[in-house]
Amino acid sequence: MPRFGWFAVNQANGKIISLVDFVPIDEIVAFCTDLILEKQDCHEGKIFYNEVSVIRLCNDIRIMLSLKRLHEDSVAEFNEGKATADGKTFNLSKMYNDNGMRAFSQTGVGYMSQTVYNTYAKLLDISRSAVNKLIIPTWCTPEHVCSFETSPLSNPLLGRITFYTNGEKGWYGRAEKTIVGDFKQLLTQPGCTWDLKLNYWARGLMTLDGSLTVRQLLDIWAHSQDIRFKNDPLDEVERNNGRDIIKHSVQGLSLDQISELEKRFKIKLGNFWQAQKQKLVKIGHLTFVARDMRYYVEGPHGTHEITNFMMEIHRIKKKVDGKYYRIGLIYYEGKQEAFELPNEAFLTVTKLVKAINLFFLDRGMGVPIISTSYRGYLLEIINRMNMEMMVDPQG
Repeated sequence: MPRFGWFAVNQANGKIISLVDFVPIDEIVAFCTDLILEKQDCHEGKIFYNEVSVIRLCNDIRIMLSLKRLHEDSVAEFNEGKATADGKTFNLSKMYNDNGMRAFSQTGVGYMSQTVYNTYAKLLDISRSAVNKLIIPTWCTPEHVCSFETSPLSNPLLGRITFYTNGEKGWYGRAEKTIVGDFKQLLTQPGCTWDLKLNYWARGLMTLDGSLTVRQLLDIWAHSQDIRFKNDPLDEVERNNGRDIIKHSVQGLSLDQISELEKRFKIKLGNFWQAQKQKLVKIGHLTFVARDMRYYVEGPHGTHEITNFMMEIHRIKKKVDGKYYRIGLIYYEGKQEAFELPNEAFLTVTKLVKAINLFFLDRGMGVPIISTSYRGYLLEIINRMNMEMMVDPQG
């Protein structure tokens, strides 16, 4: 798998293991030494044998093993342990099940008890603020976690904060028979959210849930491989009256896919596709790109993601209070959210980052990711990529 290395699957597809799963905890040094010296045909890039190489590889494996055990221990605490809130002690799994959220207990959610924190905090550099919080995973295989978030016990949708990511996030929930539109649906129904990595692991006939947006359905249609669906993604787009939305959702599609959509829905998409293919601005010696609902910076060593969202400003409007507001859409994880922010929020980077953070938190969207290395460019990137926005001074 790209960015995640090799996984081994048995012939019955009943067990998926990674390199780390082969390593006995008391034989890590010998294992890494043998891997470097004797298994060079398995190396993605050349690894030279020396003490530093062995130490770094051993430390990486210890961290991966610790993350695996942290998840196992936190799930056990969620199912069997005792959580405390408002001076009361209770079982989390029973609490959610009793409140109609039995499906949530099946997503791999855990609980950061004081015991779990004390065991893993130093090794994994976990903040004390994670104590007494839910641990919500995303997955890169049905058996391997690739990120962890914390959230309050009282509301799993509010204020999720990522404290570990292996390369990138995966899908939420279990890779079962239903793909849902958002993490929110997984509180009450079994399934998983859409992610490209599902292409490697989806088995059987998958159902597309009615909560999927037109953008998500188009992404699934365009990028799913060897996944069989009970209901066709484009049929669902038509059922959702998505013709107009298609025009604004064609970025990332190939020309052949554009042609197929034009034939299917009897609409012209070529001009929209060209306009949305990508936006590019140069600021000093740096080149920034907007595509795939994110901002990137292009450098000599490749293109690097600097946000997990993209901001599209449609117009600036003067309201009855005499103040100006910027109105548009924020694109995030295959979805779009309408926003209306005061123009003052766009006067400095600090004000803008604060406004975006509050917007995400207030809507239960999680936390916006902004690269600290390029944070100072964010305001200019957004302004220069939205120079065509309309101004309505009359309100």
